[in-house]
Amino acid sequence: MRFTDSWDLMEKSSDLIMKFGHFRYLKRRYSGNRILPIVHGDTLVAGIATLSWVFGLGQKVGQNEAGLRSMSPTVIQGIKMNVNPTWSDVEKFITNQLSSSWFLTR
Repeated sequence: MRFTDSWDLMEKSSDLIMKFGHFRYLKRRYSGNRILPIVHGDTLVAGIATLSWVFGLGQKVGQNEAGLRSMSPTVIQGIKMNVNPTWSDVEKFITNQLSSSWFLTR
């Protein structure tokens, strides 16, 4: 690896961190809404997005493992936005993933 290659990587990383810093605007503007970013992949962006969000906004991030992002259990289609699930709903969702069918999301 040449020095210029590693410098490009540092520059890209810094640029991404700065861009994700703009999400603070969203947090102030839409503070009544809960935002859970789901990071896909195992690339530079996956690591930078996660760290930028956690340290910049103080909120947790979900990460979708690279091999799982193209499939989803059919039970996910029943999840409603802006509705807080009960513990029973969460347990049912997790358990149903083992026995229900899955579909391709791409």
